Amino acid sequence: MAEKEQNHRIDATKRRDSSEHTLASRGQIFALISLVLILLFCVFLAFIGSTSGAVTVACTLVVSIVAVFITGQKSSSRNTKNQPQDKTDTK
Repeated sequence: MAEKEQNHRIDATKRRDSSEHTLASRGQIFALISLVLILLFCVFLAFIGSTSGAVTVACTLVVSIVAVFITGQKSSSRNTKNQPQDKTDTK
C-alpha cells in the first residue's frame, strides 16, 4: 500500500514538472513571436515614414522587456530564499 502511494506521488510530481516545463517553453515561444511581430511593426512604421512612432514603439518594447527580466530575477531570487532547506536532526 505504501509503495503504491509513493509511486503515485512520484508520478504526480513528474506530471506536474512536465506540465510546468511545457507551459514555460510555450510562453517563451509566444514571447518570441510577439517580439518579432512588434519589431516588424516598427520596421513598417519606419518604412511608411513615421520614424518617431517606430522609435517610440521600439523603446517601449525594450523598456518593458528589461522590466520583465529585472522583476523576474528579483522574484526568482526571493523564491529561492524563501524555500525551506533540508535540515536533518542529528541527535
